[in-house]
Amino acid sequence: MKIAFTADVHLAGSEHPDRLAALEDILVQASERGAEKVVVAGDLFDASRRVYSDFEALCDQPRFECLEIYVIPGNHDWDITPEDFTPARLRVIAEPQLMQLDDTGLDFLFVPYVQDRAMGEEIAPFANKLSANRWILIGHGDWGEALRSPNPYEPGTYMPLTRLDIETYQPAIAFLGHIHKPFDGQKVHYPGSPYPLNISEVGHRRFLILDTHTLAVESSTVNTDVIYFDERFVVVPVQDEVVYLRDKISERLAGWNITDDDKQKVQVRLRVTGYSSDRSRVARVLEEAFSSFHLYRGEGADLSDLRVSRDVGRESIAERTGVKIGDLDWPARPGEPTYDDILLEALRLIYET
Repeated sequence: MKIAFTADVHLAGSEHPDRLAALEDILVQASERGAEKVVVAGDLFDASRRVYSDFEALCDQPRFECLEIYVIPGNHDWDITPEDFTPARLRVIAEPQLMQLDDTGLDFLFVPYVQDRAMGEEIAPFANKLSANRWILIGHGDWGEALRSPNPYEPGTYMPLTRLDIETYQPAIAFLGHIHKPFDGQKVHYPGSPYPLNISEVGHRRFLILDTHTLAVESSTVNTDVIYFDERFVVVPVQDEVVYLRDKISERLAGWNITDDDKQKVQVRLRVTGYSSDRSRVARVLEEAFSSFHLYRGEGADLSDLRVSRDVGRESIAERTGVKIGDLDWPARPGEPTYDDILLEALRLIYET
């Protein structure tokens, strides 16, 4: 059997119909891909505004009659209950519950969000019923590795799942909500928000599909009407800044992995820092390179952090330093400093000492 997983939809009625459209796309794709169940791992609704009728109307559409929909409360909708909804195919699991969803013998432990509780505390009462690597955890909270990439939308720690929990209870896979950025660890997966709530939620949005027979987890792109990118470029005062910057832009655009049809959906925020001998030329290069895309809020590139450099000696040191940093094997784990972060700190030492 196939089960689709999403989380952090943050439905908010007529204020954000695009979020409901993203959920609808997930249901469409899930049914087309042969999924029988869709699980929402918390924060189906936004705390500020809940309109249950729109969601119920979507669930009740005949084209989704093949799908059962399971929802657990998250920190934004912690107080929803089964009594709040009418569709027969919709199950709200408001208390921790262990169940089997198909004939594979896999157990699924649903752990709704509870304020000031750790996820391990909610798992513990079921410990004697959990067979190692034969159960799936579905929860809403923080996982340490994913927390290396801070969530600006919701600072703080929420119902943490620890490495010790994973080692002690040994789920085969854990699907979590709360972190809006997609994340795939060895056992822990965040599908991420299916629609970007703000400019920090960049790139294609997705949902996940689990094959309960093989335990394979597959990612599928959600069709949204906007795709955000938030790009920062560090300029090094090399001999030919234009070539250097164009190469960096080309690398970044290739990493977007978008189609020609996607281009009209893109909204990009541009920020430039570092040191340049010609700030106006940097601005022209950026304007030319991103002319095919919409700029976020119509704003041009932010060059307020780009300094002027005409010190030939320091420029030579900066160029050689950039090459040296690029040759080193920096870890690419979430939350670790990037090449640009390290280069910028090196430039500050060179130019501001």
